Amino acid sequence: MQFEHEFAVKWRGESVYLRMQTTCKDDPYYTPVKIVCEGKGEEVASFEATISDGTMRVTAGERKYEREIPQHTVTDFVLFEIIRRLPFRSGTVFEFHSLEASELNLKRNHKISYTGRDEMERDGKTIGLHHFEQTGEGIRPCQYWVDDRHELIRILMDGRKEFLLSTEQEAKSPLP
Repeated sequence: MQFEHEFAVKWRGESVYLRMQTTCKDDPYYTPVKIVCEGKGEEVASFEATISDGTMRVTAGERKYEREIPQHTVTDFVLFEIIRRLPFRSGTVFEFHSLEASELNLKRNHKISYTGRDEMERDGKTIGLHHFEQTGEGIRPCQYWVDDRHELIRILMDGRKEFLLSTEQEAKSPLP
């Protein structure tokens, strides 16, 4: 399976763009086997990482290195797909290690737990959503809300960064 993501980040006071391609096994963890990051901009690092037998081999320009990657490691972007597939049952816990794909930082001992149903206002209507919470090393708890069709509707990171499902047109429109 292959997932692609493109995003902008602030780096040295400027917006830079990264395009990520993650190739994964078709297993419950979408175990990464290859990550390609293409940076757009003069000083933005691009790299390629291949993962097999518990070792990640990274090539970034002339630089090459290796690092251990434990079993049940999930990349941060692919996690959004996994959350959509989790069951809506009390006691549901998904345990993993998190790999920030754009920086290749490994954060160990994470888990996502189903916490029940919540309500949210959307387009003037109250909708019921399923709530999951992620906790683990190196992060503040993250909150995820999924609708009955398993669509990821809302994400709250660090208690302040909110992401809402939107159309491409809404995402590109000017802020109110």
